[in-house]
Amino acid sequence: MIKENIYPLDFLEKREYITIIKNSLPEELKKFDIKESDFQIFLIFPNKEKIILNYDSNGHFQLNLTQCSTYRDIIYDSLRNSLNLDDCLLGKYRTKTWKLKSGELSKELKTRLLSKFKDKLILLRATPEQYFVFKIKGKNELVHMKNGDLHLRLPRPLKITDEIYEFIERFLKEIQAKNIRKFKEIDVEKKHFEIFLQHNAGNELIRYIHKEVYEFLYGRDVWEIEDGLKIFENVRNSNLRLNNFKVLVRSFSIAFEGFLIKYFLEIGLIDREAYQQDPRTAKIFDCLIKFRNYAEIVERTHKGLISKVFNVWNECRNNYLHSDAYSYSQVIDIKEAESKIINILTTMKELLEVLPNIQNENEFDVKK
Repeated sequence: MIKENIYPLDFLEKREYITIIKNSLPEELKKFDIKESDFQIFLIFPNKEKIILNYDSNGHFQLNLTQCSTYRDIIYDSLRNSLNLDDCLLGKYRTKTWKLKSGELSKELKTRLLSKFKDKLILLRATPEQYFVFKIKGKNELVHMKNGDLHLRLPRPLKITDEIYEFIERFLKEIQAKNIRKFKEIDVEKKHFEIFLQHNAGNELIRYIHKEVYEFLYGRDVWEIEDGLKIFENVRNSNLRLNNFKVLVRSFSIAFEGFLIKYFLEIGLIDREAYQQDPRTAKIFDCLIKFRNYAEIVERTHKGLISKVFNVWNECRNNYLHSDAYSYSQVIDIKEAESKIINILTTMKELLEVLPNIQNENEFDVKK
């Protein structure tokens, strides 16, 4: 029975791989079409299933059997000896890829690796796309790409590669723990909801701030809402005239962005570990595009909410958090500002109402 779907391979020419595969397969599978794209070769069977050979500019090949479900076991049994597939699984671990986006952390990892394994690693010249490349014994290597991919490539896993794997895992857990502590430290404590209500009694906006939203928000975003309430109330009571009343909406826009980040973390559209390493990985626009895949679930109870969320975020970001010389936005009076704020607060409430439905159905095959 097949053990894996993807295997790192030895250094051969791509035509050699095609010949080896063709010679190894049983007669009924030797009829396949060959197509090539950038760094990929597709061996396509009549039923449209494929064997994929991935490779890079350094000559590293990888056999991918994920798209040949019907013949997968037959193909594995046919190729296991000719391509040494079992050897790819001799060590405790095989080829592994982590995400490590920071150049500073890359330098720290490189320094620690050289200190720990100085007699067992050879530092090679890195390309402009790489932070570093280490050759390990045999054809094994460790490569950190500037796109954040950290590859431990193991055509021939050994005890030393297991040790390096464990070392990297410990390093990343240490960094993650630091980031989690840092992540928690930058949040702030919020009052109990009842005390919050007491402190803002008399503010007309308070009735749109629901307990579920308040409890869900990060403390720092609650602070933004508190500041927004105070500014709104002071401007209303003093009849202060402003050139642009969008300043009244700004704090609520910041809180809405924080709300969306936490929301997308909760449903898995933002990777929590990656976000804790680098908050810049939270691309809200990308998440909103993926959020459309939940339209069927959301629209059952809240018709039009998907579009509403996108429109509110887009307005908050472009009109209240940024300045655009070619598209000046103005909130002309406090009444318009109040309407914008209420729209933000009710959108958060509606999103929370559908959150349990999304979490329950996330077990199904929702394409993200």
